[in-house]
Amino acid sequence: MRKILACFAFACLLPAAATAGPRNQGYTQLKGEEIRTAFTTHVFAQPGRPALRFSADGKITGSKDRRAWSVIGDTLCLAGTEQTCFDVWRKGPNIQMFTGENEGEGALTGVLQ
Repeated sequence: MRKILACFAFACLLPAAATAGPRNQGYTQLKGEEIRTAFTTHVFAQPGRPALRFSADGKITGSKDRRAWSVIGDTLCLAGTEQTCFDVWRKGPNIQMFTGENEGEGALTGVLQ
């Protein structure tokens, strides 16, 4: 009986998860040049974290560690000790970024200033 209830509860959550993504919240996925234009010489502010300034030369300032950024294909890549690439979604100044197809992976949320 518990397995049946657990399966039913999970099945009920699937539609909610499918509608919770950025596309369903009015966000638009940015492509290569749009990402470059949006981030170059702008600040990405995240709640509870230092604001990061994306300079035109590919450096990021505001972080404790030395970081760099680039656009590879249609992703924003951040490099420190490792490189991580994100799909970028925008709604006005609001940004959501994800590292994989699953929008719960590697999520970063903030505002471009």
